[in-house]
Amino acid sequence: MSPVNKEIIERIACYIRVSSQEQKLHGLSLDAQRDTLTRYAEAHNLKIIEWYEDEGVSGRKLIRRRPALQRMLNDAKTGKFDRIIFIKLDRYFRSVAEYYECQKILEANNVTWTATEEKFDLTTANGRYWVTQKLAMAEYEADQTGERISLVNEYKVRTGQPLTGAGSQGLAFTVGRDETTGLKNVIPDPETKDMITDFINHFLTHQSVSSGVTYINNKYGTTYEYHQLQKVLTDTKLWGHYRGNDFYCKGYVDKATFDKIQDIMKGNVKKRKTNRVYLFSGLMLCPCCGRKLSGSCSANRRTVKPSGKVYIHTNPIYQYRCNKAVMSKLCSFKKYASEERLEKALLSNLNRFINNHITHVKITANTNTHTDGVKNSIANLQAEMNRLNTMFRKGRLKESEYDRDYDELERQMAELQESLTPVEERDLSIYEELLAKDDWKSLYNALNRENKRAFWRKYIKAIKLDENGRLDEIIFF
Repeated sequence: MSPVNKEIIERIACYIRVSSQEQKLHGLSLDAQRDTLTRYAEAHNLKIIEWYEDEGVSGRKLIRRRPALQRMLNDAKTGKFDRIIFIKLDRYFRSVAEYYECQKILEANNVTWTATEEKFDLTTANGRYWVTQKLAMAEYEADQTGERISLVNEYKVRTGQPLTGAGSQGLAFTVGRDETTGLKNVIPDPETKDMITDFINHFLTHQSVSSGVTYINNKYGTTYEYHQLQKVLTDTKLWGHYRGNDFYCKGYVDKATFDKIQDIMKGNVKKRKTNRVYLFSGLMLCPCCGRKLSGSCSANRRTVKPSGKVYIHTNPIYQYRCNKAVMSKLCSFKKYASEERLEKALLSNLNRFINNHITHVKITANTNTHTDGVKNSIANLQAEMNRLNTMFRKGRLKESEYDRDYDELERQMAELQESLTPVEERDLSIYEELLAKDDWKSLYNALNRENKRAFWRKYIKAIKLDENGRLDEIIFF
């Protein structure tokens, strides 16, 4: 590496990463990496702009599963720093494919990197070759480790031991210790055992998950959602089975009862085919809990007027509802939002909303009035991501729960990062082109439902309703 000109101070991003196992075995703690990079920066007259820390995250993880790395790449696009430093290449990546995906972003934004304890020259073909070889070897070693872990997990399943911590066993089970062998085993959770048994019996009697959720929450003062208790009924550990081991743990019911539960649940699922298209599916947000609303449709609906006259609506009526309110009774938004009414409101007000959006973006693009608040929000989201990583690493979250919550935080993070993007990088042309078409409403009305849905998805990211189920706000890209 050529010596650094002392008169030039480079803006540096420091990236550190460690998995819990690496920290335990090799002493690669975040503090140790932080100390090494700090001393390197001081010795080479480098200005550290930002630290990016992925704790308890494997180098094989996809970029989208490494929150600090993802944030660093987003900052690279804004020109926040000139170079990234880390102690060794395997702290950065252990996947050749992920490395090259990241490298494309860095090269497009004129950002370089340095491994402070290794020498790589990316300006030569030989240097780039050795980077690839180093990553390939790290990937191979990670694969070998994965195979060893798989063998360990197979043994644990055979002996009834948990694969992760106590918190990952769900509502119905926890981790105890066998008095004879001294090994940790999966057992029915003493704190929830009676409630789970009560829920199972209620379901077998009434054959409804929704009814069971309401019953349990009312009786025990809990706030469980539909999907939480539904998972209990589909968990094979309910009869003691897990990954091919029929004697993995003590269950709540026998195999015949478990099969009966599955038959009831399958019978409750409506398997009718439908070609219905919901214009605003995935766009509408509940005004109370913020979740996306689900579509529902009714045909041949009867309406009784005050006069007593009955009207039969032969055309399908499309509406949207909050499943958290309907199924789990944990949301106060009980209304059904009319698709027809919402469509009319959008067609009447879209021009005004778009003009306001364009004006707002252009006014705020070159100001920093909101920057501090946004950055604080980003920091809070990052802290929450770190908390999720810690809980997942310690076995307190199931992978499905981790993925669901992490995806939502990623979505919020992306929205905040976008708000910091300069106007020249925000694409307003599609909105300006639409406004220039005087007959766009006529063209829209000529579309079929599938193309109408595509139209709204092209221009709108989300639709916020008020508490009466009417149009409140449009969120644009």
